Amino acid sequence: MRMYHGNYESAMVLHPGLCLTDDDDAARDYGRPGIASDGWLHELDLDIDAAGLVILEVAGYDHDANEAAGDYGDGSGADILIFADETDAARRHDTWRLMTPAALAACTVISSTSEKWEY
Repeated sequence: MRMYHGNYESAMVLHPGLCLTDDDDAARDYGRPGIASDGWLHELDLDIDAAGLVILEVAGYDHDANEAAGDYGDGSGADILIFADETDAARRHDTWRLMTPAALAACTVISSTSEKWEY
């Protein structure tokens, strides 16, 4: 499954808690360039059919508490948490949060592209 991650780092570092989306525009929102930094869009493949992965759909982003599933490392026994989310620009999308080494092993970085927008 083709997935995306937006941030301010040129190198995509896989780590527990990593959030991915299948919406490249939402990922671009997360990597929106700032005043002193470029934004980056990372393209990845996620093998959701990898043997033994436990995937759990959970409640979405909590606006009032500003918290999302897995923020504190609790994966509820799942390798991947899926939940409804939205960017700071209010773009709604689904997030796949990779919680375990097994989930990270099912992920391959394809490319990393510097994103520059005209404002």
